[in-house]
Order: sequence, then C-alpha cells, then structure tokens
Amino acid sequence: MTRTNNIKGSLILITAALIWGLAFVAQSSAAENVPPFLMNCLRSVISAVFLAVVLKIMGIKSGENVIPTDMTKRKACLIGGLICGVMLTISVNLQQFGIALYPKGAASEAHAGFITAMYVLIVPLLSVFIGKKVGVGVWIGVGIAVVGFYLLCLSGGIDGLYLGDLLVLFCAFSFAFHILAVDKFVGSVGGVRLSAFQFVFAAIISGIMAL
Repeated sequence: MTRTNNIKGSLILITAALIWGLAFVAQSSAAENVPPFLMNCLRSVISAVFLAVVLKIMGIKSGENVIPTDMTKRKACLIGGLICGVMLTISVNLQQFGIALYPKGAASEAHAGFITAMYVLIVPLLSVFIGKKVGVGVWIGVGIAVVGFYLLCLSGGIDGLYLGDLLVLFCAFSFAFHILAVDKFVGSVGGVRLSAFQFVFAAIISGIMAL
C-alpha cells in the first residue's frame, strides 16, 4: 500500500511539475500585457473558485462544508490560509515582476524556471535551522545548482546577471518559506482546503496592491 501511495504521489508531483514548467511560457507572454499584481489577483481568483467547487463536491460525500463549521478547524483554516497566502503572494509577485523585467531575447522562461526551481534545494537547507538533518545528496545538489546558476547567469560576466534574475532568486527563497508553511498547516487543514484559503488571501492582497 505504501509503495502504491509513493508511486501515486510521485506521478502527481511529476504532473504538477509539468504544468508548473509550462506556466512560465504563459507568464512571459502575459508580462508584456498584464501588470503583475493584476495577473496574480486574477489567477488566484480562478484557483480559489475552482478549489471551492472541488471542496463542495468532496463535501457531498464527507458532509463537510467548504468553510468548516467547527470553530477550531475554521480558525486553523484562516490562520494557515493567511500565512500561506501571504507567502504565496510575495513569491508569485516577485516571480512575475522578475519575468517582466527581463529584456527581450533574454530567454526569460529558462532563467525564471531554473532559478525558481532552486527552492527545491533551499527548503532542506532552511530545514537545517529547525533541527532536520540534510543528506550528502542535498549538498551535491546545491553544488550543481550553484554551477548551473553561474553558467546561466554569470558565464559571460556580471553583465549577464539581470535584475529579473535577482528578483526571481528572492522568489525562490520566498517559495521555500511558503513550502515550509504549507508543511506546517496541511496536516490540520487538508491540502485542498488549505490551497483554497491561501488563494483567497492571495487574491485579496494582490487585488489591493493592483488598485
């Protein structure tokens, strides 16, 4: 059963990574026409509505409402959703502003995709500070990522480093904190419900900033 769950989980993550990677192409095109805050507000609204529908369908079987009636669960949803939503808002807007700042012909999708993905290594590194052990494989990954960052952004000298690269690097660190926050709250709130609440807060914050 555990092996089946591991395979299922891996396939879901691979699918998510595929969708996530393809999104950079759309983000790069949108950056030319839609302001970052407005774009992230709209995509958060769409995500929140979609997940609310999913929760409603799930609630038909479980008998749970989209917003829990139990005050303890509701409080956990609001706190977890707010914290994760704030971190998500910071992350996606740093990313979108970074993509928008790349000059034409700079292969912004490749730069933004690679640098953002460095959160995969930043997460375990941050975990060291909360007492978790980091294996040798992670340190090897860090070394490879540093070499990759150099080849992508600095192989031609400091002039090859764009302002967009720096913003997206900050975005990678922000996403790392966001993942740690999700890890903290997902057990008590649930993955779909936590995602829905964080997108609601992300939509509100990005909408306010857009105005």
